[in-house]
Amino acid sequence: MMALLEVYGLNKRFRGLHAVKDVSFTLQTGSITGVLGPNGAGKTTMFNLLTGFVPFDTGTVNFDGQSLARLPPHKIVNRGLARTFQLARPFVGMTVLENVEVACLWPCTHVPARPPLRRDDRPGERGGCLPRTACPG
Repeated sequence: MMALLEVYGLNKRFRGLHAVKDVSFTLQTGSITGVLGPNGAGKTTMFNLLTGFVPFDTGTVNFDGQSLARLPPHKIVNRGLARTFQLARPFVGMTVLENVEVACLWPCTHVPARPPLRRDDRPGERGGCLPRTACPG
């Protein structure tokens, strides 16, 4: 089985600070993984690198077998990899999964009809945020 997300040798420096140093990991479809570390450890920077908000200096990031190198955030989210921000204000009355799926909708102008989410949906069962045909790029 091919990994859904593959990260190898990811690095980012901000002048003299090596914020992310040689990070490598793989995630399988349907897995749930946490990222732990103290304040200033580079967790947020790593998510910024993976989602294109900040370009990485060196390394490889592949999502579903395709490189994400030098892609802008809107093209990365259209491929199915999305993030939320630390100061997010969730939509009241929606599950965590539903709140994350909202992030997957932007910036698409055409979203195909989908069956409504069920309370028993589990991550990985819905096949990612959107089908690749939903949005260009």
